[in-house]
Amino acid sequence: MFPTIIIGFIIVPSMYLLYSNETDVNPCLTVKVVGHQWYRSYEGFHTYNVNETNEIINLSYNFDSVIINEQI
Repeated sequence: MFPTIIIGFIIVPSMYLLYSNETDVNPCLTVKVVGHQWYRSYEGFHTYNVNETNEIINLSYNFDSVIINEQI
């Protein structure tokens, strides 16, 4: 009986956290990382608001991280 009570105390806060993480939020930075066999590709999108002019600026970037073989 005691282990069941302990698991119940663990499940209640965990379910609350899982539910709160599923809410739709408007992120200002989004990064997508794709792993290939020998390198990774990064795609990012950044949005921020300039306070003085109420202008929204969107920046995006794409790059690959490739291992460079340096012969010394």
